[in-house]
Amino acid sequence: MFIETTTCDPSMVGVYVQNYPTAFCDSVVVTTKKLAKSSEAKSTIYSCLVNAIKSDTVYLKNQAGCDSLSITEMIPRPLQGYINIKDETCKGQGNGAIEVDSVKNGTGPYFYSFNDIDYFPLNKINNLLPGNYTMFLKDISGCKAQIDNILISYAETFSIELGMDKVIKEGTELKLTPSYSSQPYNILWSPASLFSCPSCPENTIKLSGDQKIVLYAENQNGCPASDSIFFKVKPDIKVFIPNVFSPDLNGINDFFTIYGDYHLLNIKELNIYSRWGQQVFHTENIPPNNPTLGWNGKIEGKLMDPAVFVFWAILEFDDGSIETYKGEVLIVR
Repeated sequence: MFIETTTCDPSMVGVYVQNYPTAFCDSVVVTTKKLAKSSEAKSTIYSCLVNAIKSDTVYLKNQAGCDSLSITEMIPRPLQGYINIKDETCKGQGNGAIEVDSVKNGTGPYFYSFNDIDYFPLNKINNLLPGNYTMFLKDISGCKAQIDNILISYAETFSIELGMDKVIKEGTELKLTPSYSSQPYNILWSPASLFSCPSCPENTIKLSGDQKIVLYAENQNGCPASDSIFFKVKPDIKVFIPNVFSPDLNGINDFFTIYGDYHLLNIKELNIYSRWGQQVFHTENIPPNNPTLGWNGKIEGKLMDPAVFVFWAILEFDDGSIETYKGEVLIVR
C-alpha cells in the first residue's frame, strides 16, 4: 500500500516502509512524506501620512501547522488637489477666483488655506486680486498638499477714444470714428436723439449748436468704457455790408446799414467817417436789416457829395459773441 503526505518539518521528509503481519500474510505500507510549502500572504496599503510609510512581516502558523508569512507594505500616495482658475474679468474689479475641483488620495471632508494656518471648508474663493497664490489642502486624517504658483491674471483694459474737443462750423457734417481697444458691444451714443443709429460703432451727425457727445460700450466680458467729446459750434454767420449806396431820395438804395441772417441780433455801434477822419454818422443798438435806421448820406441835414467813406461797426450775435467790422462805402448819384 502506497501513501503520500506532506510535512512542515524538513527532517520528516522521506519514504517510510512499515510491515504489518497478519494471520495469513504480511502487509506492507509505503509512506512518502513531502515538504509542504509555507503560506505567504502579501497586501499593500496606500497612505499620504509620511510617518505611516513602512513594511511589516508577521509570522504565523497555517491550518497545517506550517509557518506562514503575512507581509504588509505601506506605499506613499500624496494628497493631490486639482483646481480651476478664474482670471480678473474687468480691469480693477478684483473678481478673480480659485476653485478646488477635486481632491485625490484623501478622505473628506477637506479644508483649504492660503497660509497653512487658517483653514476653511469652502472649496471656492472669490473676489481675489490678480497675483500669484499658494493654496494648502488637508483632509480629515491630517494629510496635506500644497499647490504653488496659482496665477490670477490681470484683465485687459477696455477703452474708447473719441479724440480732443473741437471747434466746428455750423452745418458741418461730422464723421465720428472712435478708437476701441477691442471689439465693442452694447454701444450707446448720447444724446440718442442726435443719432440715426445710437447703437452703431461709428456715426455721422450735424450740429446746430454747442454739444457734448458721450459714447458708452462694453467688451465681450461686459466691461464698460466711455468717452466724451465737446463740439464748439461756430455759427455760419452771413453778414452783408453794402459797399455803395445812392442817397438820391428815389426810394432805391437810399440808406446805408448792415444786413445779416438770424445770427445777427444787434448793431451795437455804427460809425462812418470821411476820408479826413471826420465822423459823419454815429448810432447805437439798432436792429439789422432796417435801412431807415442807418445813414441817409447826410451830415447836418445836407447830402454829401459822391465820395468814399470809412465805416466801423460793432455787431452782436446770438451766440453772445461780439465782432468788429470795418470797410469802405461809396456814395454815388
